[in-house]
Amino acid sequence: MWDPLKENSIYYVYLNLYCRHIISDNLNIKLKRFVPSFLKTPTTMASTLSYLLRRAHHHHDHHRLHLSLRSLTTKIDHPSKYGPPRPHEHTKPSTFLSTWKDPPPTSDPRDALRRLEDLRKDYSRKVSACRKEYMYEMEMQRQEKIMKEQAKRDASRVAREESKAAKKETDVARLEKHNAFREELKLTLMKERAEKLEYWKAREASMAMKKREREEILRNQSSTWIEESHLEKKIRDSLIDVIVF
Repeated sequence: MWDPLKENSIYYVYLNLYCRHIISDNLNIKLKRFVPSFLKTPTTMASTLSYLLRRAHHHHDHHRLHLSLRSLTTKIDHPSKYGPPRPHEHTKPSTFLSTWKDPPPTSDPRDALRRLEDLRKDYSRKVSACRKEYMYEMEMQRQEKIMKEQAKRDASRVAREESKAAKKETDVARLEKHNAFREELKLTLMKERAEKLEYWKAREASMAMKKREREEILRNQSSTWIEESHLEKKIRDSLIDVIVF
């Protein structure tokens, strides 16, 4: 595309210098109507710039003319608020490119077909080897997983057996302790019962003996003569003895 400011820079420099020193801020130039003819040829550009200079000399508008002329350039200036453009980093060239140059290309269709078939066979061989390696790795992972699960199950089984054995030993010890306590209690009760029985037998024997002694005394005393003056005393003593015993 033809750039008027690039092809006719001398006109732009002259006009810019002239406007900086002479033209004032009162001209209202509508430059859009000159743009179609202005961008056609360098000759048209020169005549248009002459017309603008004459108008600027009479109306004295430096700022608006400078902005209008700057808007005709095809160069795009980046706004100051965005800053300068960042440097672009290009990607590195691919190592796959130009790999077909070794061996060099051939114009023989049979040779090209042979090479294509070799490439297909090589690709199939590589894919087969990759699949075998993948299957081997998956099988190894599966076997490792099975071994880990089996080891986990064995450890759980051993832990359960040990827990059952410890529980059984605890139950046996508790049962033995309970049986020993029952035997000791039984012996203690039997001993107390035997002592009570012996005490009861001795008490009964003592009471029977005392009773026989009283009867014997009464029998012996009944055969003796009791005077009337001592009769009440004897009856009173006998009643007291009966009440006491």
